[in-house]
Amino acid sequence: MRDLFTRLCFITFCFALLSAPVYAQSEASFPDVPVGSKYFTAVEHFVAEGVIQGYEDGTFKPDQIANRAEALKIILLSSDIEGDATPGFTIFPDVTEDDWHYPYVQKGYNSNIIEGYDDSTFKPGQTLNLAETLKIILLTHGTVVPAVPENTTVFPDVTSDLWFAPYAAYAKEKNIIEPENDGGMHPGQGVTRGEL
Repeated sequence: MRDLFTRLCFITFCFALLSAPVYAQSEASFPDVPVGSKYFTAVEHFVAEGVIQGYEDGTFKPDQIANRAEALKIILLSSDIEGDATPGFTIFPDVTEDDWHYPYVQKGYNSNIIEGYDDSTFKPGQTLNLAETLKIILLTHGTVVPAVPENTTVFPDVTSDLWFAPYAAYAKEKNIIEPENDGGMHPGQGVTRGEL
């Protein structure tokens, strides 16, 4: 899974990382993402760009599973996507204008990148899984994914009747993701802040 996300992040943020300055500093912004960490260059770039920030204790927590609000913010800010975050208009009952993530959720919804759940909520504090992450990243970059033919098995754990099958099939075809050792995608697995 870690190799899968390394490749996914490379494809997604390739332009940003290639245009980033070389971070040859001797001190990292976060003690838990030191110089030499596999996340160091990306984290330092996105700190400099104002995309990410740490927690009040000064850490970044790269191994913590990202929640839906955090992930959406990182993905939207790193892509410079335009979108309307109309103040005073709440789409989801569990996202209010006072929430830090309000503008990102509004932009994501208004840009047709995110949807709510069947109960009309967004669940901003819920962890984000691989299937959801893949969909959000591909939609943010305007990727059009073709439908998957019926009765197709994309991965042993991803069949054509699943909502995320087209995103999984596209990512597999373009070598954005690779199967795990057991051949599966493991779409329900959480995504860490470092991987994101």
